[in-house]
Amino acid sequence: MKKKYNVIINTICVIIVITLLKVFVPISLALTSGERIEQLKELDNDDKERLTLPVATIDFVQPYLIGDYSETEMDEYVKMLKKAGYKAVIIQNIMNIEGGINSEVKVTASWYDSDLIQDKTTLEAYKPTMLDRLVNAIQLNDMKIYIGLASTSEWWNSNFTNEQWRAKNSKFLNDMISEIYQKYGQYGCFEGIYWTNEIYTNADNYYEYWSEMINSNIEYLQKIDNGEKKHTFMLSPFVSQIYDLSNEQVYTDWKKMIEEINFRQGDIICLQDGLGTSSFEPIKVQKYIETIGQAVKSDEKKGVKFWLNVENYEQIEGEGKPCSLERYKLQLSICSKYADGLTSFSYSHYYNPIVADTIYDEQYRKYYDDVIENAKKPETDDNEEKDNNIIENEIENSVIENNEIKDNDVEDKNVIKNEIEKNNSTENLEITKNNEAINQDNELGTANKLIPQLGENTIIGKIIFTIIIINILFVIFIHNKYKKLF
Repeated sequence: MKKKYNVIINTICVIIVITLLKVFVPISLALTSGERIEQLKELDNDDKERLTLPVATIDFVQPYLIGDYSETEMDEYVKMLKKAGYKAVIIQNIMNIEGGINSEVKVTASWYDSDLIQDKTTLEAYKPTMLDRLVNAIQLNDMKIYIGLASTSEWWNSNFTNEQWRAKNSKFLNDMISEIYQKYGQYGCFEGIYWTNEIYTNADNYYEYWSEMINSNIEYLQKIDNGEKKHTFMLSPFVSQIYDLSNEQVYTDWKKMIEEINFRQGDIICLQDGLGTSSFEPIKVQKYIETIGQAVKSDEKKGVKFWLNVENYEQIEGEGKPCSLERYKLQLSICSKYADGLTSFSYSHYYNPIVADTIYDEQYRKYYDDVIENAKKPETDDNEEKDNNIIENEIENSVIENNEIKDNDVEDKNVIKNEIEKNNSTENLEITKNNEAINQDNELGTANKLIPQLGENTIIGKIIFTIIIINILFVIFIHNKYKKLF
């Protein structure tokens, strides 16, 4: 009897182990890096028109990474991004908060000095000078900044379905917007507000709750945004792997949301490209991106811009690590076919030579230089052709007016043409860069404390936790049922 009992227990344990192994196998292993790159190459081989410069111009940074930077270190960080071609930075959030249903909203961490903090001694993190230093460095380096609002883990518990929670959190975010304008509104580098909460594709009609919250904040922003410069409102949604929706349903839902939200001319929806988490096959990601882009642009009167947030990381054993430049270049190229502009998540965390292996920054900057130089070449060629045509026309007109062709006319014409060719040859030598392809797949180095954006991983974590609990309860049940067999 004991032997039978042990067999049952051992069988249950094997089932639990297999289940846990299956659950914890990284999602990114659904496709190997090589397979993903091959599929991306296929998507990149069409003739659809791309952005002139397939590079990200705005980068996300999470506050923990730069929270302790001195003024000098912050300046070096911003200069690093500028050298890589970035024009702006999005600080993803400047506060963490909780509460709103049965309590008031409470600040749990802050990266700026705020009057909204109830008790500074209880904060998990308090870096009151971080945002000041970042804004100053951005201003000095002639770049732009989008300031993110507050982040809350309660968002992922679907607390937004609760009316009281929505009202209190929306009010708190409006208070933050007011404070941000008071502190940083005078800075020319202050470009807009980033709405930190991440919305996602779903089958639960969450859009009606999100639209209400977003409208509350946009309307407040509109109310106090009464200067000459109008500040952008930006959000970065993602395609959920939990909801396997048809493209038709995704289009309908997003079109409805665009119609209901009071977006203003120039506001930005910056969709995450979804390839960092790597659960979707690229072809499916591409279809969703195209569909959502069409929905966003369906209301031309609002003039909402559709950007894409290109993810330069991959999940390996549950940890975010830099993806190869080969994959990132393909993503940039593909995303540039559908977007008005590109952001990245995140050069600051994954290619930043301050915290990651320098090879990523070195390779990307070579790629960036090549892109810039290649963009200059058609313009140079056009100008050369234009100049030659002008000279040809001037010479021919002169000949016609005089109604005679002399040998010295032809000679002068050849001299001019030779001089142009000589000058253009010199200019081309000065601007031409080495165009070698940088396709090396590097597995070197990672940034410290790398974490992906909030969202899908949190939802999956809840599912994993639920499965574990169910397995444990099942073992307890079986144990209680068969312990009498002893």
